[in-house]
Amino acid sequence: MKKLILLSLITSSLLANNYALENTPLSINNKTIGTIIIGTKFDIVKNDNNKSEIKLTGYRPKGGKAIYDTLGVLSNSVNLDDANAVKVIGTKVDDYDNTWEVVEIVASVDSAKITNKDIIEDGKALFEERCGICHALHAYDEFSKNVWPSTIKSMQDNASLDENEYYQVVKYLQRVAPGDDE
Repeated sequence: MKKLILLSLITSSLLANNYALENTPLSINNKTIGTIIIGTKFDIVKNDNNKSEIKLTGYRPKGGKAIYDTLGVLSNSVNLDDANAVKVIGTKVDDYDNTWEVVEIVASVDSAKITNKDIIEDGKALFEERCGICHALHAYDEFSKNVWPSTIKSMQDNASLDENEYYQVVKYLQRVAPGDDE
C-alpha cells in the first residue's frame, strides 16, 4: 500500500503543471546549453537528487537560438547557447505565412528552480507597481503581443526591472494583450 501511495505521489508531481521559478541554466550531460525563462511551462520527465530532467516543446525561426512557447508570438521560453541542442520535430506556418520549426528540448534543470505556481500572474503586480511610476499605465490592449517585449525593454532600466522581472511583466502582458491580427 505504501508503494502505491508513493507511486501515486510521484506520478502526480510529474504530471502537474511545472514552471521555471526564475531564469535558470539548462544542461545536457552537465554542459550548459542555454537558459529557460521564468514562467516557462514544461513537463518533468525524471527527478534525480537536485536535478530534474524536463521536456518542453516550442517554436523557433529556422536554426534560431530563441525558442518561443506560442506559434508566431515572441514569448521566450528558452534562449539557447547552441542552436543544435534541440530536436526539430516538424514545421508549422503562422498566420503571416512564416515557417517555424517545432522543436523539443529534453534537458536538466536545478530542481529548486521549479514551481507548480503559474508565476506569470505576478507580472501584473510588477507592471502596476513599476510601470506607473513615471507615467500613466498603458492599457493592456494598447500594444499587441509582439510589441510588448520591445516596449517594456525600452523602459526596463527606468522601472528597475531585473531580467526575471522583465520576462514576468512581458509574459503577463502578452497573455492579456490582443494578438497581432486583432
